[in-house]
Amino acid sequence: MTGGFVTALGSGIGDPYIVAVEPEQRDRLVRLALRDSDHGGIAARNHLRAQFYVDDRPLLPGERLSTRRWMEVGYFAKFGAALFIDETTPEGADWAWIAVPQRRIADLPGVYYDQDSQTQFPPRCVMPIDELREVVVEWVRAGERPTSVDWLVVNNFRWKLDGAGDIVTSDDQRNMR
Repeated sequence: MTGGFVTALGSGIGDPYIVAVEPEQRDRLVRLALRDSDHGGIAARNHLRAQFYVDDRPLLPGERLSTRRWMEVGYFAKFGAALFIDETTPEGADWAWIAVPQRRIADLPGVYYDQDSQTQFPPRCVMPIDELREVVVEWVRAGERPTSVDWLVVNNFRWKLDGAGDIVTSDDQRNMR
């Protein structure tokens, strides 16, 4: 494990910071951060986002990570997807991946990585929220990129999807950290 503290932030409620140390606290942290929204009306259309950090100390507001490795998730309507970032990899090596679940589900809602920039996760990477929680729990317990899913290399914080739902990137976007 990389660190003894797990920090989560996001979940659409004023970006709260949640910190956990013990294994059972880590599981609860994931459930709290990825809880269903009880918003109604227009607010129900918002896609939610959360970030999970594993480090040797809690991450406090305004502080920088010492590990520079984290997982970001987007979720909406009981479905979600995960992006894993590892900025400690050597120059030129892969550093950002999207989780690809073992089984594909038809007729999934679109899930944004970043709703403001209209960056959506590829449809093949969207999974039920319970499966997403399992992937996040694996990350916060082990402090390593989860092995329970396959990974799609993206090496970017923004991407576009083509008509088939695959990521389209230009050569000048590759390896931009």
